[in-house]
Amino acid sequence: MTVPSDRVVATKHRRSTTRRHNLTGWLFVGPFGLIFLALLVLPIGYAFYLSLFQKSLIGGTRFVLFGNYLKAFSDPSFLSGVGFVLSFSLVLIPLQMAISSRSRSSSISSSRGSRVSRAS
Repeated sequence: MTVPSDRVVATKHRRSTTRRHNLTGWLFVGPFGLIFLALLVLPIGYAFYLSLFQKSLIGGTRFVLFGNYLKAFSDPSFLSGVGFVLSFSLVLIPLQMAISSRSRSSSISSSRGSRVSRAS
């Protein structure tokens, strides 16, 4: 019978430490993953599933595949709304970024003598 060398013992210790670190990481990330899945991914998936069907009072529910999307993207008022949202976003987002950047830089320059630590 042979006695385990120091290298084998060190390898086993390293494996158990790595496994413990991995488990700790998963325990921290796990709750976020469950909440993200339950409150974002599953509802979006269910909404997409529902969008593949058409409900009516008389005919019931029928599977139309991408018929609802074809109808939406051929509707001029829907396309007008999408265009408005895109143009609004293209103007407003850069404007807000510029204002917040100016606001941050002016607050940093006005507080040079303060003892408050800040990240740059």
